[in-house]
Amino acid sequence: MWKAVALCVLYVLLGLSLVSASDKAELLKLLTSVAGVYKDPAKAPPGLTDLSKTVLVTGCNHGFLNHLHNFRCFADRLDMNFLVIAMDHKAHQYVSTNTSMVSYEMMGGAIGEVTGDSTEFRSKQFNLITARKKEAVHDILSLGFDVLFSDTDVAMVRDPLPYMLFRNVDYVHSLNYMCTLGEKWDFRKSKIEGNTGFYFVRSNQNTIKLWAD
Repeated sequence: MWKAVALCVLYVLLGLSLVSASDKAELLKLLTSVAGVYKDPAKAPPGLTDLSKTVLVTGCNHGFLNHLHNFRCFADRLDMNFLVIAMDHKAHQYVSTNTSMVSYEMMGGAIGEVTGDSTEFRSKQFNLITARKKEAVHDILSLGFDVLFSDTDVAMVRDPLPYMLFRNVDYVHSLNYMCTLGEKWDFRKSKIEGNTGFYFVRSNQNTIKLWAD
């Protein structure tokens, strides 16, 4: 019993999910089905690196399905495939039954259970959903896929990938900062915090460890 408790505590401290082998197999299958991002690879913007191991991912619970439908509209306009991380069974059931979107049900986990209700900003459930998204991205990185993650309330009016893929850059993220056109900004000196609602991260040992911490 104490070994089991100790193991559970260790997973919580490390921020890792308790994903079974069968769940990993299912996740890998779904990731493979949406890998490459673009439904028609020939329509990918010129000059992009190989995207065969890159996936667009979003996540929500049942309370934010209205945001998910809006997100899908923008993804469809850009001819993009994506994976939905369903944070509760009701969300997964709805997406799988009523839409053609690809859904992975992420139940339980190391850091708590997400309800199907919409939540207020910075509430306990809101923060838990945010943490679970990070947990999901960690699992995807561990399977060797690069991730373009977007919250469902992000409107992709243009294709973001040409602006986010740089050689020798593992992590490109949005900021909690309102930019103005032409404003000079030095990312090396800036102390403005990153926003976890929209970012691109490559899969390697460093990023997998970072997402586990």
